Amino acid sequence: MSKDDLRIAVLMGTKDGAAFIEEQLQSLLEQSHPLVDLWISDDGSTDGTTAIIETWKSRWRPKGRMTLVEGPRQGFAANFRSMIVDRRIEADCYAFCDQDDIWETDRLESAISWMRTQDAKTPLMFCSRTATMTETGSLVGHSPLFARPPSF
Repeated sequence: MSKDDLRIAVLMGTKDGAAFIEEQLQSLLEQSHPLVDLWISDDGSTDGTTAIIETWKSRWRPKGRMTLVEGPRQGFAANFRSMIVDRRIEADCYAFCDQDDIWETDRLESAISWMRTQDAKTPLMFCSRTATMTETGSLVGHSPLFARPPSF
């Protein structure tokens, strides 16, 4: 299977994210990887978040499927867990994001490229540094660059 054939499921939890979600949806749509299904679990938004998501469904179609589900309304951790165990979500790889993230266009491609260099029999988890920004987009700083690789 080529890397372009891999189906990625991006799992996004939302709750009252109307102020930031469009920028995140745009960054996900611009991912260089061609096959991306976006699963969004909304945990009870009251600010128009779900209405914004609905307007994006037709724009998402060339990329894959966009599915909005109702979250458990028990907080962000339970919201993500509900997607992890949702049997309807099938993919070769899974990626997690928040409603206020903005991804670089090669975020998924970078992860896939790295995973291809690893033993296929070993479970993998990819993570990277983050850049923190103000609400107006000014860079605040980056997460720490650790000297040793993560391990369990």
